[in-house]
Amino acid sequence: VILLDELSRAPLMTNNILFPCLDSRRQLPVEIADSKHDRVIKVHPECTFIATANIGSEYSGTNEIDAALLNRFLPIQLDYLPANIEMQILTIRTGVDQTVAAEVVSKFNTIRMAYNESKISKSVSTRELIACGEMIYDGFTVNEALDFIVCQKYLNNNYSDELTIVKRLLASL
Repeated sequence: VILLDELSRAPLMTNNILFPCLDSRRQLPVEIADSKHDRVIKVHPECTFIATANIGSEYSGTNEIDAALLNRFLPIQLDYLPANIEMQILTIRTGVDQTVAAEVVSKFNTIRMAYNESKISKSVSTRELIACGEMIYDGFTVNEALDFIVCQKYLNNNYSDELTIVKRLLASL
């Protein structure tokens, strides 16, 4: 298995190298200095390529993936984990108790729902969920951790009302 992590961050020209590896040729031509011929490295028949990508305008430093390259993969969009699994991850990774984990996951899912409904421009990640749990474990209140981890994302952006929306959503739970 070859994992091409963050494919959408790779320079566009470097992705061209992948085409012959991912199509029926299954080979990588390599130019050799002082030679009139290319060397070919064959891709093993059991080799599988997997790529990850963050796609969308909210991800800076990413490129749109060329349609021809994307066509060589079977795209799968992953959603967030179910709430009970995220709660388990939060308790195991950070040490917060189940009650706190349930509250934080519920608030994160409320923000995610607002994002899915296009009420706000950014969602919140599992990584941010864990960071929030770590702050709580270190002695911050749930609201302090949410304010620092979640609300900061919505400061100074193009949508001045987003912070108000997010704070209202977090306070309503």
